[in-house]
Amino acid sequence: TGSGIATVNPTNMSKTSATIYTYNYVVPEGNGTGTIALSIGTDLAGNTIVTNPSNRTFTVDNIAPTISTIITSVTNDSYMKAGDSIPLTATMSEIILTGGTITATTNILNGVTAKTVVLTAGSTGTTLTGTYTIVEGDGTNGSVVKITGYTTTVTDLASNPLVSGSSDISIENNVYVDTTAPTAAITYNSDGPYKNGDNIVITATFNEAMVDSPVPQIAIAGSGIANISATDMTKTSATVYTYNYVVPEGNGSGTISLSTGTDLAGNAVVTTPASGASFTVDNTAPTASITYDSAGPYKSGDTVTI
Repeated sequence: TGSGIATVNPTNMSKTSATIYTYNYVVPEGNGTGTIALSIGTDLAGNTIVTNPSNRTFTVDNIAPTISTIITSVTNDSYMKAGDSIPLTATMSEIILTGGTITATTNILNGVTAKTVVLTAGSTGTTLTGTYTIVEGDGTNGSVVKITGYTTTVTDLASNPLVSGSSDISIENNVYVDTTAPTAAITYNSDGPYKNGDNIVITATFNEAMVDSPVPQIAIAGSGIANISATDMTKTSATVYTYNYVVPEGNGSGTISLSTGTDLAGNAVVTTPASGASFTVDNTAPTASITYDSAGPYKSGDTVTI
């Protein structure tokens, strides 16, 4: 008797031995269960066979499994850098057999060569897992990881294969990939050269948002002037930090370097600023040499150019 599948009318079985009979059953279309019942047969004493045998129910499944979701345990809207790993779990619409794999194509930047990650069914169940490790060049600030297609050897318990896909599969948590180190341009609140005692505001404008901790630091290597060791800057916004610099004694130049600060993905700032790294300090008072356009002494009325 079929539930969701065709019913088979009472049919003679084929004798294999005095105690064994067989029937060749061609599985029909549909999805559901079949329940076997026996009849007619009797033992040597004429007792009619019990209608309901043991192990009498079986399942018919003609539906191919599908991927319902692909998720990652990485926190939603996380930023990740080269070397970080993204664990992926694909949840299937039904139980699949052990050993099936999905070779997924990950797109982490529009126009970037596709990367692949293999998700494997470690045991019979409804999930496959895999890990993608980010490498240098995989993305820039704001690139979102998604699965753009996949090939597969996955089958369900009835051997229906998962059909390879080509359309985008959303990952439940957004993962932003950024493997590019942040840089900063240096500007000053007034033009140099500078002299001892001047209070100069040095501004570092980063090309992307920086995390609050660790705080970006500034250092100044002096040539003819005192050095400044790495010192925390003051946050003005996510991309702008400042440092109040009191110009020291001496004559020469200062060269700025940056350290410690990282972007949201954890990439450390480029040490050398993109621009404005050097400035000049001049604490030498100007002097003048006096000359005359003619030799003295001079008398009243002479015109002398000094």
